[in-house]
Amino acid sequence: MFSKLISFWRGQPVAVTLFLAALGVTAFFAFRSIAFTIYWSDPAHRDQEILSWMTPRYVAHSWNIAPESLHSSLGIRKPPDRPKSLAEFVEEQDITFEVLKERIEATIAEERAKKLKKK
Repeated sequence: MFSKLISFWRGQPVAVTLFLAALGVTAFFAFRSIAFTIYWSDPAHRDQEILSWMTPRYVAHSWNIAPESLHSSLGIRKPPDRPKSLAEFVEEQDITFEVLKERIEATIAEERAKKLKKK
């Protein structure tokens, strides 16, 4: 088997390199998707208490709401270049964590009420 691979490599090195690169990228995203699915399927990660280390996206996933609605309640016009924790938003907006947490909880309640009305 390896002799066939080596002979193919000698005949088509670019094609083999591109194939192996595509295989590596596919494996990476497959692993990432599986890990993501396993993590969020665990009931312990749903509806978690909102803590300062969390990012808005993490909270949105945990509470199953649209990240955009959470961003708008936090005063974020566009997602930040890098993930920011809720503690960083508290510092930027010069408010307490409790005030930010209340905003988030209000947004969660609104989003869940909208989902119930749609059903």
